[in-house]
Amino acid sequence: MQEVVDVENPTYFLNYEKRVKIKGGNTKYIDIYVPSKHVLIEQKSIDFDKPAE
Repeated sequence: MQEVVDVENPTYFLNYEKRVKIKGGNTKYIDIYVPSKHVLIEQKSIDFDKPAE
């Protein structure tokens, strides 16, 4: 992540697995949150076993 955001200590600037409450009171997690920029990052993987539509 250091190379992606170009900062020496990205863990100081980024929140990993930030807990958030959603409608209905359930709790979910944001993969990465950048509080200084109000940006969130959700990482998704490709399901290689899923047939193409």
